[in-house]
Amino acid sequence: MAYTTRPDTRRRVPSAAKAPGSWKVLAFVLFGTLAIFYAANVYNHQLSALIGDVKWAALGALLLTALSTVNSSESGRRSLDLTGAFLLLSCVSVSILQSDDTRDSMLTFLTVGMAVLSGRFIALQCDTLAARRRLFDLIANLGRLVIASSFLMFLAGLSLGRSSDRFSAWADNPNTLAIMLAPALVILLAGALERRPRWIWSHVPFLVVGVLLLIETGSRASLLWFIVSCMGFWLFRFGFKFWAIVGAAVLIIVVGWWDNIVPIVAHLFARDSHGMRPTPVLSGREEVWGLAMILGPERPFFGYGLGSSPGLIEANKWIFQRHQGLHFHNSYLTVWIETGFLGVAGVAWVWIVALWRGAQQATRLRPLRLPNWPVLALPWVLALGAFVHAGFETWLLSAGNANAVIFWVCIWMLWDSRRLERGGPRPVRPPGFTARQPAAMPRTQDPYAPGPRGPLTP
Repeated sequence: MAYTTRPDTRRRVPSAAKAPGSWKVLAFVLFGTLAIFYAANVYNHQLSALIGDVKWAALGALLLTALSTVNSSESGRRSLDLTGAFLLLSCVSVSILQSDDTRDSMLTFLTVGMAVLSGRFIALQCDTLAARRRLFDLIANLGRLVIASSFLMFLAGLSLGRSSDRFSAWADNPNTLAIMLAPALVILLAGALERRPRWIWSHVPFLVVGVLLLIETGSRASLLWFIVSCMGFWLFRFGFKFWAIVGAAVLIIVVGWWDNIVPIVAHLFARDSHGMRPTPVLSGREEVWGLAMILGPERPFFGYGLGSSPGLIEANKWIFQRHQGLHFHNSYLTVWIETGFLGVAGVAWVWIVALWRGAQQATRLRPLRLPNWPVLALPWVLALGAFVHAGFETWLLSAGNANAVIFWVCIWMLWDSRRLERGGPRPVRPPGFTARQPAAMPRTQDPYAPGPRGPLTP
């Protein structure tokens, strides 16, 4: 009996050579929004304040554009899953009722919600390998602009930031420049590992210069982001046995130097002002972390309200000797202080599920030896680095950060990792058809090995 079939693509990522019109509109708005957020970090108080007001309108425009384009996409409408975003925002919103400044907490919740939902709607439209390439190429191009402009200022000997001994180019401080460089460098590294077309000229020079600039900023947290992301590529490609080696090494260090580690940890989380003596290692962060350990137990379950950190730190800044700024410089402590254990539970559930699904994807795809594995690894790798960086900066649940939207896009792409692998039509066979059993295949042959028409090829 004659019949027609469509190829089974359950294990391949569908791609398209030409971007759809809806994506072009979204890409234009996304690039503009990220550029405005980056420009808001310029070292000019009046200009920065002006751009800072404009960026919220740009974020709102991005949310509306992402929503309209996902509604115009058949795959987006079919797979519209907002369960994780709804649970996260519901847990976080309860803290508004506990806030001493309800108006400020509601505005903060509105901006955080725009970043989270924008990331969700964008991720829903990145369900093919080609779409993910376009997204990360867009971010990399913006990173190239930052690298090129910063390098020209470095050659000219110009650094406009507040730190006199660290390079900040046109940004307000070195840490701000570094946080703009880190994700772009990870994406450029992925392109070099994959050996994209013209990668020697379009990726390697920017990668080398960008790493040198990152070192010049002296931002240890952003440098740690890049290093952890490099480790993430290794884990995604070669397996998680490396974690067992690292865990054993950490256990040996903890057991062997326990008597020396305990006083250091106790000092970092001192619960009185006399014990919070700053050290040059953390640039005074241990002072504000100690304050968080004092304030947290007073409202442990629902927190002080979103956006309450600046007011709390301002009211207690008399105990600081070195710390500057109005943030806790730790995203996890900030989530606990502002939203309590309820907010921590909602946020942690989303983050842990995302990381777990990313690790599962790495385990499933590793035996296939895919040539384009770096672009598949990018969401998980970027998230790993971001989570480590967030231990020293406050931004994961702060919509005002330049990388907030990028972070949430990666988180939601990890949520959809199984849908990406299952993309494509299944075979269509007439009723009653029974296929012959093929001959046994040698164990050494991989039926899904990449070839001229192998899986997950662009």
